[in-house]
Amino acid sequence: MSTFNTVMMAYKATRPYVRETPILLSNSMRQSSGHEEVVLKCENLQRTGSYTIRGGMNYVIRSKQGDLGINHFVAQSTGNLGLAVALSASLFSAKGHIVIPECTNEVTVKAIAHYDGKAYRCGASREEQMKLVQALVSENNNTSQRNGVNSCVFVHPQDEWLVAGHGTVGVELMLQTDGRLDLVVVPAMGGALLAGVALAVKGMKPNIAVYAAECETPDPECEFEHGPVIAVNKKRSTDVKDSKREENGAGGVAQKILMPLNEMVAQCINRHVDGVIKVTQEQKRHAFRFVYERCKLVIDDNAATAVAAVLTRPEALSRYRRVGIVLTGGNVDLDAIPRLARL
Repeated sequence: MSTFNTVMMAYKATRPYVRETPILLSNSMRQSSGHEEVVLKCENLQRTGSYTIRGGMNYVIRSKQGDLGINHFVAQSTGNLGLAVALSASLFSAKGHIVIPECTNEVTVKAIAHYDGKAYRCGASREEQMKLVQALVSENNNTSQRNGVNSCVFVHPQDEWLVAGHGTVGVELMLQTDGRLDLVVVPAMGGALLAGVALAVKGMKPNIAVYAAECETPDPECEFEHGPVIAVNKKRSTDVKDSKREENGAGGVAQKILMPLNEMVAQCINRHVDGVIKVTQEQKRHAFRFVYERCKLVIDDNAATAVAAVLTRPEALSRYRRVGIVLTGGNVDLDAIPRLARL
């Protein structure tokens, strides 16, 4: 189970390998949102182009601490997590094996290869994905055993070590702002970043608010990456009391999030996240364009969702003066920018 202590352990372990990304105080965001101060945490400037290197690096470090013989890491990803696992494994003389959708662009495939990883294209069904993942784990386990070393492991997208590593974003943000923020807005995505950041910032300042930002329509790429997740936030049981369902992660804030969440992540979100702000595709495109034009930054879809949640001035956020927004990454296909920015 991820805790504030495991986040701080991850912060110490990963510092030599990840960048302390800058924060940007945006006057344009401040004026447009009505808040006294808006701080952007620029994970789009992180190694591999996104926050995921934090969790990937922590996962590899913890795995190697447990067994130095682990030299193969399998991940299921649409891009960012795959890049993170490939680089993290490479830095520890291991190999990243990344299962990606058939439609993944060549830029991502080449980037995985650049970090000494190997990409495997796969169909859209959950059965195909898990069959390929299991085959890769089994094959590389057999190879490892023949070579006299241990094993291959699967990097689950909501593993506790990933959550702790992702949470270091929140630690940095609080230290960089001297703890003055009243609110942090984080893209919901698959829940691991949200859970980690919420653990971190509330561990450092218990009365700070944390809100998730999510688009009203689900992201098919995010659905691919979280195929292995056994969801508890989608359960609908009339036999279980509401308090018990929330304790198990099946109710509360977690239930409002579209992506499947496992029990650990759902419980963490229910305990530490105050609410979810929904935005439309049009609002997300406006946010992407706003950050590109006013802040001179290229951000990904998920980061644009968090920016949109603040720019739309929802009533739930109106009482907070100093706001931090996590810009998750900047890995955007250049050919897709006109589509992302079209209003």
